[in-house]
Amino acid sequence: MLKFDENIFNLLNNIENLSYLVNNKLKKSSIDIDEINTLYEDRNQILQKLTDMKDENDWKSFLIENNSKFFKKIDDIKIIESENIEILSKFASETGKNLQNLNKNKNLLVYR
Repeated sequence: MLKFDENIFNLLNNIENLSYLVNNKLKKSSIDIDEINTLYEDRNQILQKLTDMKDENDWKSFLIENNSKFFKKIDDIKIIESENIEILSKFASETGKNLQNLNKNKNLLVYR
């Protein structure tokens, strides 16, 4: 049972670390979307492992014994990801505005 608990918390720590890594990269002045995408793909693989573990017999016992610690870790990850989503949303909005401006400039050049 302790090995099962350790595996789950290791997976959660890996997810949290990847979330922090994404957050740090998003806070840089230039965002490399391919790099962010790769980090989220890695994170998704870890989430899949965690999801697969929930079907094991030890899962219920784990949750009973580690309920507060488990959900505290989930809440910590949610906080980081909320900030990541906010930054990505701003980036997408700014990119959309830049594309609109480029399109306007292109149309002006074609009109001339």
